[in-house]
Formats: sequence, C-alpha cells, structure tokens
Amino acid sequence: MTIVSATEVQLEWIPNRRAVFARLLILVSFVLLSGVISADAQPKHTGPPCPEIKLEIKLPDDIVRPQSSVLLEMKLTNVSHREIWLPADSPDFWSYEFELKDTQGIPVPRTAEWIRALSQRPQIVTVNVAMPLAAGAKLVKTVMLEKLFDLSKPGEYTLRISFDSPGCGNARITSNLLQFTLGRSNRPATSQAGISVTASAVRARLPAGWAAPLGIVVQNNSGRPLRWAVDDPPNTAPDEFLSAVEVFDAKGELRPPPKRPDPNWSYSRFRDTVSMVDIPAGKSGERIVLLGDLFDISEPGTYRAKVALLDPESNRQSESNLVSFESVDAVAALALAKQPPFVVTVRSTDFFGPDPSNILICMSNISDHDIRLDNSSAKDFLSVEDPDGKPGTLTASAQESRKLVDLTQVPAGLEQCCTWDTVIPRKALCGGLTVGAIYDLAKPGAYRIRVDRYDEPDATRGQKIGDLPVVHSNWVTIFETHTASKH
Repeated sequence: MTIVSATEVQLEWIPNRRAVFARLLILVSFVLLSGVISADAQPKHTGPPCPEIKLEIKLPDDIVRPQSSVLLEMKLTNVSHREIWLPADSPDFWSYEFELKDTQGIPVPRTAEWIRALSQRPQIVTVNVAMPLAAGAKLVKTVMLEKLFDLSKPGEYTLRISFDSPGCGNARITSNLLQFTLGRSNRPATSQAGISVTASAVRARLPAGWAAPLGIVVQNNSGRPLRWAVDDPPNTAPDEFLSAVEVFDAKGELRPPPKRPDPNWSYSRFRDTVSMVDIPAGKSGERIVLLGDLFDISEPGTYRAKVALLDPESNRQSESNLVSFESVDAVAALALAKQPPFVVTVRSTDFFGPDPSNILICMSNISDHDIRLDNSSAKDFLSVEDPDGKPGTLTASAQESRKLVDLTQVPAGLEQCCTWDTVIPRKALCGGLTVGAIYDLAKPGAYRIRVDRYDEPDATRGQKIGDLPVVHSNWVTIFETHTASKH
C-alpha cells in the first residue's frame, strides 16, 4: 500500500506494490476565484450558459448521518452527445459561487473555519484534469453545508450555485434553486424505524495513549436502499469525526473535545466533504473508527461509548448499545497480552476509472509509537462472499498464482526492496486494490469483501506470516452489474 497524498498523486509501477490512486492525468493551472456569496460579495455572472453540463443540487433524504449535519449533494451531468473534460476533483465547490440566503433574503455568512481555509488556499492552483466525462455520465460530491456557512439559526433558506467551467469554454453553469428549512425536517417523523445501530469495542483493553477502535454496524431495515455518510481523511486514521459517537468516563460524564486548535492546521485539513457507504435494503454497512483524537481518553480508566445516527426513514435518532473499553496505565499494560498496533479498514473507491470492485485498504497506526508496515498487495488476504452468501471463486490466474507459493509460510517481517513504510501514530498507509482482478465477479449482485493482514510489526526472527495474530478489517459491500469477469 502506498501512502496517497491529498495533493500529489503519481503512477507507480512497483512489483507487488498495491495500486495507488491514479488516473491518466493532464496538468493545468488556473487562477482560483473563490466566489462564496456573503454579505460583502455579489455573484459574478461572467460567461454565457453552458448547454453541455447540468448542475443539480439537493438535500438527499436517504442518508444516515449525525442529526446536526446538513448534507448538500451536487451532481454534474454531461447532457451533451460527446465527452468533455473536467477537473479531477469536480465538483470543485471551492471555486463555486454560492448564493445562500435566509428567510429575509439576507446572504448567510461563511463559517470562521471556512474563511480561514479560503484565506490559506493558494490563488494559483495546479489541478489534475481527469479522464473525459462521457456523454450521459455523472459526477457527484456531497458536502457538509454547516461547515461552510453559519446555519445556526432555524428557518427557511434558498441556495443556488454557479461557476464558469473550463470544460465548457468557461461558459456559465447554474444550478437549480434549492429551498429548504432548518429547525424542522422536510420529512415528517414516523414510528417505523428504518435502521438499527450496533457498536462494539474492537479492543477491550488498551495501553493509555493508544487509540480505541470502535466498530459500528448500521442495519438497513427499510424497504429501500440507504446511504451512510462517513468521513475518510487521506492518510489519517479514521477518527470520531462525523461518526456521531459519544464517549463517557467512569462517572458517566461526557468527554469533551480535549485538544487545543492544531498549530499546524491548514486549508488542506479542512474537512468538508463526505463519502458514502451504500446499504441495500435488508443489508448492513460496517465501519471502524478510532476514539482518542476528538475525545480525551488519555487518562487510564474505563470508558463507555455509544453512537446516535439520524434514521432517514423515521426522521428520529437511532441509538446504539453502550459499549465499554479500558485504558490502562504503563504498569498494568505490561500484563496485557500483546496486540497488533494497527487496524485495517476497507471501503469502496475509484481509481483507474470507475470499477465497482475497486476498494481502498488502509492500515492505521493506533499505538503511541512509530511502526513499520509492508505495502505488498501479496499480503492482503481477502474474504469474498458472492450474492448468494457463498465463498467467492478465485480467477484462473489467481488460482495458478496461489499454487506457486503459500504466502502464510514465508518469513515474517522480512523487508525487501521498497514495499515497507514507517507509519506514525494516528496516520494510515492506504492504497487501492481491484477485487475483480482476483475473484470472479461475473454474477451481478452485492458482494461482501473483508481484508485480513497479519501483525508483522511485532514479528520476531524466525516467525512465519501464518504464525502471527490476524487483524480483520470491516466488511464492505460492492455492487456488480456486469456479466463478465475482469482479468
């Protein structure tokens, strides 16, 4: 797995090294015009309308999320009959003009955090231009509107977004007018629950100073597909942000956010967008988040945690069970059984073009010290369940490769070439893998994927990989609609 920078992506051709996020890229530069409409700014309508791109905005009603989040979905659609080129991070709302107004028609001010982020962002930005957007294709991005604007006052709001598109000859693209109300939901509350939430302590006892992994499962009990809004910061272990978790100490008091503002904070640390976990009707979605970054669990003791997410079906909060874990001092930690200093998380992603079998695998350092991790994709041990719940079948080429060597019997901790990296606490080593290149996914439907890694950071001389403790990832669901395997 190669660490993927938030600002620098490059192709790497290293044997057995996990695929990096990569596209066929063209580099262009442009002057960033951050046009957020506020009390001291007016929209700039500089270009003619663009007939090739359609921008639609809405507040989706199918998303499981924290109750305080206001999620805005922006969808760009190529409505022409030809391919067009767009920036790789489209929709790039940082350069969009937001006309957000309250009930009195007064422009809504930006948040202090976004103002700070905008002030630090370079005016000249080098942007990766992605592969063409095919005719009829769509690009969707979901942002946390409350992170951009002060939405603390209840009431009715209107929003329209526009921008000049380089992919359309700098023509003007304007969204629909969105009207929404805060303080009461656009959907009535019902008694019929659409989801249930379960929490679990992945590690029950940990040394003080370590992050505490918390497993979260959302079961979709509704009759329709739902989506779960999650945060996925690049190369950073998944913390409590957007998880809707609450942490209590032994006295039952809610643990406050303990950390002072990060002196090294920059616009690149501004967390404004969300990723989605698709949950089919009757199925579940899983995540692992780490406690100890936004909530203070540094003192030895027993802590309890629960999760409360908004049920989009009933429009009520759905609370999980209460789970407990213990943080022990240095003396008590000596008596603890040795445990892996990292966790593995998996989610769907896009790289080398859209492919539903692309997954992002991250190994996050939960310990209080640096660890060495191997980037080799050969050490990703996959479990695959097909749409019928049966074990997946390896492709012919993968079966032949497996006959050549039993990877569980190779020496553990043997550093070769350039596949090893040092990972500091609360950081992650991430990279992509195409499951369809290893397993036969010819049958359309939902496949469940889990990745296991062995605890090589703690390997001693003479041990084999199969002798080490196994670290299981969460399960992730991917959806295949094609009728042919990938090879």
